[in-house]
Amino acid sequence: MWRMSDIHSALADGIAALDLRLRDEQAVHGVDALEEVALHPVLAEALSIAGFGIIREVVYPGEHAASVRRSARARCDLVVLPEPGMALEDPAAEQARLDAAEQTLFAGLAAELATDSEPAGGLVRPGDACWLEVKSVAQHAFVDGVPGPNRSYADQIVRGPMADLVKLARDPSIWTGASVVLLFCESQPVAEHDLNAAAHRLLDADLPLATPVIGGVPIEDRVGNGWCGIGLYPVRVGG
Repeated sequence: MWRMSDIHSALADGIAALDLRLRDEQAVHGVDALEEVALHPVLAEALSIAGFGIIREVVYPGEHAASVRRSARARCDLVVLPEPGMALEDPAAEQARLDAAEQTLFAGLAAELATDSEPAGGLVRPGDACWLEVKSVAQHAFVDGVPGPNRSYADQIVRGPMADLVKLARDPSIWTGASVVLLFCESQPVAEHDLNAAAHRLLDADLPLATPVIGGVPIEDRVGNGWCGIGLYPVRVGG
């Protein structure tokens, strides 16, 4: 159902479009200066333009016990739906509605009551969506507004997707997901080497990694980063 290459292409288009806009604006700082969370709406817009439905900051479906407060549940950065206008089913909310329905005189109609508010575009089960966690790493990073070499660069490339793959794989409701690494670095060869090396380290750690998609786009070099490498590390179902 999901082609990771299509998602990767949409993300690359989004970064390229933002970089071009910043160039046209003659902005002091480039896309590599943005905080990780500030990149989320950029990627969400790019996926939307590509024809996907997109939701940000979605609670993980596996933590669906009705007793767990929604605010206390872990959240995923981006959830991609097959088409715009669709909504994502929340198992916790669905269970709470069923429980409430079963306590009324209409217990026999509980299932029907639970689907009364289904959106016109359709309700997507968590297993039919694509869950994306995003990490941003820069070879030359900003610290307190000042750019310089990132001494934690090599560690961050691996540590971020490692945590994401574990998080995605342990949720039984998620069938398709990936860790997205935006790697701002000196050049395309550096990005491809380092993102592929990270994939090998993830496999060596026996993590459930499927075939990665690695590419990127050029960006204006302001502080030493002339390329945005994009590594899409899908979780292997059943891993």
